[in-house]
Amino acid sequence: MAVKLVCDGPGWPDVVLRDRAPALGPKGLAEAARLVDERAAAEPDERHQRWAVRYLREQLAEVSGDVDRYVTVLAQDLVSADQYGRIVRVLGRGRPAR
Repeated sequence: MAVKLVCDGPGWPDVVLRDRAPALGPKGLAEAARLVDERAAAEPDERHQRWAVRYLREQLAEVSGDVDRYVTVLAQDLVSADQYGRIVRVLGRGRPAR
């Protein structure tokens, strides 16, 4: 599954849940979220594992279609200007035009 590949794999291929969401469907995405939550609950101390959990959480929030959830996940642990830019882009495309 995608979670195992990202968390335990060699770092390739790049897993993009947005591309796999139609095939996974709601049940598959819910299972992926459960597995990511399991990994997070284990409090990974390895840098790659922490990155993998964050990477997958961001992707799950993106495919959920819930802009507020996506922004909330992106806003956790802000450490770079790129993260702020991603939030601006999500808010720009996720809100209706006025």
